[in-house]
Amino acid sequence: MAWVISANTMFGYGIIISDICVTSPTKATADIIQKVYPVCNNIGAGFAGNVFLGFKLIEDLNKFLFLKNRNKICDPLWVSENWYRRAKKIYLESNIHDSGVHILLNGVSPDIDVGIKGWAKVYTIILRSPNFLPEIYTDGFGIYSIGSGASIEKYKKELQNTFEELGSILPGEAGDPGGYGRMLITTLSQFLIKYPVEGISKHIHLLEIERGFIQLFKSDHIDYLKNNQKVEVFMPKVATNWNELLLLFKDQELIYSELTC
Repeated sequence: MAWVISANTMFGYGIIISDICVTSPTKATADIIQKVYPVCNNIGAGFAGNVFLGFKLIEDLNKFLFLKNRNKICDPLWVSENWYRRAKKIYLESNIHDSGVHILLNGVSPDIDVGIKGWAKVYTIILRSPNFLPEIYTDGFGIYSIGSGASIEKYKKELQNTFEELGSILPGEAGDPGGYGRMLITTLSQFLIKYPVEGISKHIHLLEIERGFIQLFKSDHIDYLKNNQKVEVFMPKVATNWNELLLLFKDQELIYSELTC
């Protein structure tokens, strides 16, 4: 299971949030992988589904963009329209089709602003196996998700409520550009701790994507219970590619090619 979320904002940057859980064919789970990555200096990507294919597609997207544009500033629409055929080819040639894989892109326009100069237009683009035809979303406060978490009703309502209650989120931007995203990761992390679901981690990453600059945040935080007991929530070590994952996963009986998230 997985929950990978993309949020467009009206502040000139985009957001991708994901958990870190992976599930084996025996339904064993582990908080062990990073699912979101910068692929350009203005585009981030996340994956859900088959982990081997997810890592392979993110790696190929990085290589493709480096070869096509070495300054690493890319038009998100151009990327989706020119890369999806490569994604389809990789998927079909893998012969790993049982679980499928979805790729989510969030990117800001290199040259189109929205209202205020320097505040870039934000795109969310979803590509789903087997065809990977781009689904493009440009709503100013749109929020979209892939993975199993996207179909859990309680989680869908939490996302909707969070964005409807903008009055409590928008102040995070005042005097602190990017505060909106960091308030969002805190809100969702606390929600996942309160309402756990097997296969979705309480630990989450957040990519904040601007024009020419991307930051990665973790949901590390300290909670204080009613009895003043301190509870520290820190992310464990995670794999950022397939080889690292094999080293972290100690159960050698697992069918690695069938790991999902």
